[in-house]
Amino acid sequence: MLRFVAAATLALASAVPASVHFSLVKSTPTADQTLTAPLKRVQIWFSETPAPGVSQIKILGADKTALPAGKTLIDTDKSMYTDLASPLAPGAYVVSWRAAGDDGHLLSGEIKFKVARK
Repeated sequence: MLRFVAAATLALASAVPASVHFSLVKSTPTADQTLTAPLKRVQIWFSETPAPGVSQIKILGADKTALPAGKTLIDTDKSMYTDLASPLAPGAYVVSWRAAGDDGHLLSGEIKFKVARK
């Protein structure tokens, strides 16, 4: 009987999928990256598709002033992105973002990067 209970418990445990929380997978630019080519788009990928309406990207200058950028859009590849209104001058920048997945788990963060002179 004990073997049956152990086998049934193991079968049930392996049949239930593991719960995966919404998480950041990668970004362009990457954290602490120094860019020498013009940046046209900031894009962030997640473990599942970000929820529209909640998810947002802002590009900030070194003084934390928001820079002009397009609307944050959700793509079919589990990412969100925004296009820059104009090329960035050399200097330090921060991508400030927030996003939520299907489970309602809200994440936010910052990605610091630099633009160098060519």
